[in-house]
Amino acid sequence: MEKFEQIVQEVGQRILKSQEIEITDTHVYKGHESSTIDITAKNLMQAAIEMHVPDFEGIIRFELRPYSKTLIESHDHVPLVLIIDELDGTTNTKRYLSSAFQYHPLAAISIALALTSSLEDLVIGAVYTLDTGDTFSALRFDREQFLAFHNRQRILPQSITRTRGDSQSRIMVIGYSNSHRMEKGTLEDALWHQGFRTYEGCRASSMDVISILRNSFDAYIDLRSYWSTKIQGEETEAMLQVYDVAGVLPIAQGCGLKVTDAQGKPWGKYSFDDSIPLVVARPDIHTRILNAIRPLVEEWQA
Repeated sequence: MEKFEQIVQEVGQRILKSQEIEITDTHVYKGHESSTIDITAKNLMQAAIEMHVPDFEGIIRFELRPYSKTLIESHDHVPLVLIIDELDGTTNTKRYLSSAFQYHPLAAISIALALTSSLEDLVIGAVYTLDTGDTFSALRFDREQFLAFHNRQRILPQSITRTRGDSQSRIMVIGYSNSHRMEKGTLEDALWHQGFRTYEGCRASSMDVISILRNSFDAYIDLRSYWSTKIQGEETEAMLQVYDVAGVLPIAQGCGLKVTDAQGKPWGKYSFDDSIPLVVARPDIHTRILNAIRPLVEEWQA
């Protein structure tokens, strides 16, 4: 786990010092604008992997250009998978690097190690937060159990699971770069009528989940995978991809948060090629959220 913590720290710190890069958008992919900073982040991540885990063999699933690596001299090939978001919060970061003022963006570097392409086989997750320079990580110790850490200090779940300092439950309802605003509004309305306060997130899903750990919010709901739009068979809408959150989900679960899909099923059933309808919440409100959104989920699935 220490190697992966070093990787995300190193990449994040170097991105923050990348003011010399000319920031331009390069293309649009599934509703997201990719830019020159994404390319820089991928190159930095690839170099860090080669430095810290040079003997890694398996699939390296970047947001940009995934590939597989096999050592020619190896006789005992062990298939492993790295699921990486080399820069979660591209928009926040490119605007920071182009700003007239100095600050740190709400963005993160995320990496997860799995034994297969399925999330149920995740064993390590690590996330570096660019805004505060913190490293969150988690290590599996049982089939569905993780130990979570903050700057290599164990996080006690009882310090996270209860809302502190506020009587209201505040929930992020995500609609990043997705055109289905009516569906998002209907979802927010259903939650509002059950007593929840609803908000948008910060444009970086892993940071949104981290914000629950920081006690800024109480839940994260992303149902964009139900709001599909295809042109000539190609998906054009932004949806939550597994690589967006693979690194942070073990951390959230290790902190005692309830993590499921929108039907309350385990997140482990998804693989890295999937989009995922995700609910991350404090345990005391998770069931209330599922009950509030169930009619809409059933309608969108029909």
